[in-house]
Amino acid sequence: MKPRFYSCFLLATVALAGVARAQIVEDFSQGHGDDPGGAYVGRASGGWTTAWMLKRVLPVSTVDRDVSDLNPLVPGGGNYLSVSGVATKPGIWGIARQFAPVPSRPYSGIRRDSNHTLSFDLRIDELGGWSRGEEITIGDSFTTAQYDGVGPATSFFIRAYQAGDGNARPDSWALFDGTRDGKFNSARYVDTGIPLSVGATYRFTIRLYPETRSWSATISDGTRTYTSGSLGYRAGGLGTGVLTIFRNTNQSTDSTTLSLDNIRIDDGA
Repeated sequence: MKPRFYSCFLLATVALAGVARAQIVEDFSQGHGDDPGGAYVGRASGGWTTAWMLKRVLPVSTVDRDVSDLNPLVPGGGNYLSVSGVATKPGIWGIARQFAPVPSRPYSGIRRDSNHTLSFDLRIDELGGWSRGEEITIGDSFTTAQYDGVGPATSFFIRAYQAGDGNARPDSWALFDGTRDGKFNSARYVDTGIPLSVGATYRFTIRLYPETRSWSATISDGTRTYTSGSLGYRAGGLGTGVLTIFRNTNQSTDSTTLSLDNIRIDDGA
C-alpha cells in the first residue's frame, strides 16, 4: 500500500498566488480488479474526462492490464499500472486516457487552452522482438477513438525508434519539434541522448503552452537528464488532451510489458 499522503484520483484546486489551479494525481493506490482505482470499469473518475482506453491502431492480441505492487517503479512507490501485450501480427497497441476535453467544457479544470504540465514515471520491463522499424511513442493521441494514434491534431509526442529515423538516433528518446501545421518530417526530431533501456525508470515532465502552440520536456533516467528548449506543436490547434503510450510492432512474436506510475497533471506550466 502507498503511504497515506498519496491520493489516487485526486481532483483538487489550490490557491497559488491568488489563482485557483486544477490538478489530477494518479498513483493507482486503490488497487485493481473491480475497484475503480484499477481504472478499467469503463467510466471517467478523479478528474479525467474518460476511463483508461485500449488503443488498437492495428490488430494485436489481447492486452493484459492490472495494478500491481510486485516491482514498484520508485522505492516505496507501492502500486503501479502494468500493461503487457503480445503481438499476433504486426500492429500498434497502447493505452490512453483523456485529461482535458474541449476547452469550453473542462471536466477536471485542466484546460487545453491554458498552460498545463504532465509528469509521470515509465519503465519498459520487456521489449521482445525489438527490430528495425519498431518504436515506442508517448504523446497526445489525435482523437479518443480506439484506432487513432498520433497524427495531424497531436500537440506533442516523444518517440524511441529501434533503428532511428531522421534526426532521431537508434534506441534513444527523441522529441518532435512540430511546425504547427499537422505535418510530419523526421528531420524535425530533437535527439535527447537519453537511451531507451529495458528496466530503466524514466521520469517525464512535459510542459504545454497552447497560446503559442509550444511545448518543452525534461526526461531523466536517474543518471542522465535532458531538458529541451521550446518546441512546436505538430497540430495547428490545441491538441486533444489524450495522454497515450504506444508500442509499434512489425513481427508476430513481439512481446512488451510496460509500467506506469505517479501521473500528475497540473494547470500551469
